[in-house]
Amino acid sequence: MALARSRTRPHHLAILWLAVAVAAIGKPDVAHAQAATGTIRVAPSGSDFGGCGAIAAPCRTLQFANDQFALGATGTIRVAAGTYTSSDPRQVLRVTQRTITIQGGYTTAFTAPNYAANVVTIDGENARKGFLVDCPIASPNPCQFTLVGVTVTRCNAALDIGTLNAFGGGLDTYLANIGLYDVAFIGNTARGVGANSGLPGDAGGGAVSFRQSFATLARVRFENNTAQGGDGTGSAVRGGLGVGGGIFSFMSMIAMSEITATGNVARAGDAPSSVGLASGQRADGLGGFLALILGSGTQTITGLVATNNRAEGGDATQYGGLGLGGAIMIQIAPLVEMESITLEDNVAIGGGGDGSLGGGGAIIAEDVHLHIDRGTVIGNLAQGGNGTHLGGTGGGGGIYTNAVTTNYGLGTDLQATNLIVARNDAVAGSGATKGYAFGGGIFVQCPGGGPGPSYCGSPTTTSTADLAHVTLADNTVSNADYNQGGALWVGIDAVVDVSNSIVSGHTTPTVPGFDRGEAVLTYGATTFATTLWNDNTAKVFVVPGESFLDGDPRSGSPEFVNPFAELPDYHIQASSAARDQIIDDTVLVDLDENLRPDSVSGISDLGADEFVVPEPTATLLQAAAWGIIAALRRISRARLSPGRR
Repeated sequence: MALARSRTRPHHLAILWLAVAVAAIGKPDVAHAQAATGTIRVAPSGSDFGGCGAIAAPCRTLQFANDQFALGATGTIRVAAGTYTSSDPRQVLRVTQRTITIQGGYTTAFTAPNYAANVVTIDGENARKGFLVDCPIASPNPCQFTLVGVTVTRCNAALDIGTLNAFGGGLDTYLANIGLYDVAFIGNTARGVGANSGLPGDAGGGAVSFRQSFATLARVRFENNTAQGGDGTGSAVRGGLGVGGGIFSFMSMIAMSEITATGNVARAGDAPSSVGLASGQRADGLGGFLALILGSGTQTITGLVATNNRAEGGDATQYGGLGLGGAIMIQIAPLVEMESITLEDNVAIGGGGDGSLGGGGAIIAEDVHLHIDRGTVIGNLAQGGNGTHLGGTGGGGGIYTNAVTTNYGLGTDLQATNLIVARNDAVAGSGATKGYAFGGGIFVQCPGGGPGPSYCGSPTTTSTADLAHVTLADNTVSNADYNQGGALWVGIDAVVDVSNSIVSGHTTPTVPGFDRGEAVLTYGATTFATTLWNDNTAKVFVVPGESFLDGDPRSGSPEFVNPFAELPDYHIQASSAARDQIIDDTVLVDLDENLRPDSVSGISDLGADEFVVPEPTATLLQAAAWGIIAALRRISRARLSPGRR
């Protein structure tokens, strides 16, 4: 991690690293009759012998069953309910140069699987990793592995051979094609080894590590997994990196859908007696749930619910480590597409030591095109570390974007539609001099503007954001002498466009000479179009010489349903001033995929939510019908009354 270029323009660049697993050639090919059928069965009551795997004679262990298939073969291992482990000190199962599917959920009759009723548990006993899937670089055979309907727990990654680094507590892959379906990773760990000199070990992927692989995940649960960097003692200058508490993805392509992630932690190691810096790298905690570095191709994430994940920098005497991406850290990827995401109550916190950044309580994205369609980013925290002399900066309580390097010509581009960013906090660290708090909701950074080398403003390296139908509400910046941009902070040379949105409830107290209480602070070029502004201490502070346009503004209360409940609800009510404001809207659905505009008014609403006029219920329709009947009866009686003509 590089140091901040200045206190006002924090800058981050991870050192990209990869410990290459060297795959040994598998066991000699042995022909087994059961393997020739393509299906081998495993049960706790089984026995390992050559040719095991029939219904009446299942194998006992996964490794023995796998090894019945010859190199280059394709096979399925059906697993009966029970707990499976291994005496191997490194992993429960290693798959190399085969195409293997492991499917849990069976009884010993091995008929149709039922994952809930017939639970299969892979237990590493806190002594070994779960699965290792790896191929030699020049392998003539594929490494393809599919895991279905199992729980992977208490797995602890063995060190990569010849290193102090550990990857993938539950699953570690290298040069492989992976499918994970209906799988749970619970309480797994990758832990780098501490060191008394030099550098301690790094850890990547408490649950899963993908290295130069392709992976598809659906209906996968990640709970309480940890990537923990090694501690530094003696003359070691810093702690080890902790990267991806749930998933570490390096030079890989992933597609994820229906994922839940809670309680995962990426924690760097401490070096409390050391300076905390080696060759520009601090002890950083990156991506409490997911760390995606040097992504290959387009990454897709759909239906993710990530809550209570943490990224924590390590402690040191001088340079505390950075904590980046409480839920997600992305660095250098052509395109990441997110759809229907929920990121709530995640934390990114800098380590103890001067000037340690906590950035992106939910997401930090650097040198990536990040597209988000429909989602909530609520209640996340980015907090700078505490230092003796200088407190760290808290930036981007919800989302932090940054353009870092010209090497890949990507720049950073955030495009978000139908997104709620609310109740997020950017909090400065404490010290003799406090740190800064920037961008309670969203922080858009482009370091290097002004004196020195500039990374931004060139055709290939920019930092931009295009936000449409976004609700920015009740975000805060605090604990600093300079608390800036409660909703949005725009850096030098960055360009931000916001349209058809709501900015409400940013009430940073004004402090003479320090804070202005603005919802938006811009050092760049910022444009708002048709925005509902409400209950902000101040709308904007524009740094002299920069530009801010506010076209066709609106005012009035958005009338959110229940924004301060334990489960905040930022949908709008019928009385909202955000209703019926946009004609000819180009965004055709809202946060919940309701149509824009609604069918009653034909005019779209501002913000992420389109108010839907309730359909008449059966009771209301019935009451209306009886009302009509009663009126007709009254008319009829009146006509029949004496004296009426």
